[in-house]
Amino acid sequence: MSQANQVVRSAVLRHNLWLLFRALLVLLPVLGLILCFGVDLRRTDRDLQGTTLQRSLAEVTAVADRSYGRGNVELKGLIYLRLQGRTVVTAAPVYSLTPLHPGQQVQVTYRVGKSGKVYVDSIQPMASTRP
Repeated sequence: MSQANQVVRSAVLRHNLWLLFRALLVLLPVLGLILCFGVDLRRTDRDLQGTTLQRSLAEVTAVADRSYGRGNVELKGLIYLRLQGRTVVTAAPVYSLTPLHPGQQVQVTYRVGKSGKVYVDSIQPMASTRP
């Protein structure tokens, strides 16, 4: 084999190894997230088995606006609610047309799991209490 062919072959091999490394760099975290959330979803299903949907008024105590995005993926912020004497933290809907603010009354649809954890299904803003 000529020296030129060995150089080309070596360059192609390095390029292929680099592509494999980049693919693993992307795929391993994705697989890890799938496993983590898959396990959590099964736990949530068991916790919610046999529960009933409930509705109640709640007050927004704080809004942690952590909405930011990378490319076309937008991440959610957090909403802190005072629901029947308990503080409940839930992810904010990204496409909420009405922004929530502290002190605002909201209609909350939720379920209480067997573990006592509150799972918020939806938040509907009531008439604004902000001056």
